[in-house]
Amino acid sequence: MTTTTLTTANHATTSDATQASHADISVWVGNLEAYNNGYLAGEWLALPASEEEINAMLTRIGCMKDGELVYEYLVMDWDDNTGMGLSSWLGEYGNLGELSEFAQAWEDCDDQEKLAEIAPVALSWHASVQDFVELADNLDDYVYIEVATDYDLGWYYVHELGMFSDYPEEVLNYFDYEAYGRDVSFDLTATKNGYYYEG
Repeated sequence: MTTTTLTTANHATTSDATQASHADISVWVGNLEAYNNGYLAGEWLALPASEEEINAMLTRIGCMKDGELVYEYLVMDWDDNTGMGLSSWLGEYGNLGELSEFAQAWEDCDDQEKLAEIAPVALSWHASVQDFVELADNLDDYVYIEVATDYDLGWYYVHELGMFSDYPEEVLNYFDYEAYGRDVSFDLTATKNGYYYEG
């Protein structure tokens, strides 16, 4: 995270920067008009933030006047302490209201470690904020399987989940667990230590 704000007509106070540094998600928001004219005017914003907090920040950096947006803003930098890699969702022209909703869903999640594992692989790069919110809201639907190989995954499905339970044991002795596990994995959410499936 960048800790030094360039000297501008409008810049973040020490308390603004300190607050943002303690947030799991914070963004540095800049005035696009100022940027196009060769200087930076902006500050860090800790997320989630209320509409009032967002509007106050936009007013301080010269993008808003009397409650009206007079200049465009852009998200020029972000600080991500979630472990998710937020570049997929935090674009330069991201909507601050939606980004705040995103951060609120993260903050409200009871199992952030699980969400951080699932979200980068369950959601595509063009996923919407609403897709993320729905994933966070339905996180309990995902069941974790800690396996290291395709063979282990196939064995888990057959013996723990009861697939082919009507097959005689002597038939299963010839079952190709590895091939089956490889086929099953295509429909699962893979992580570095195993898989999630929707139970």
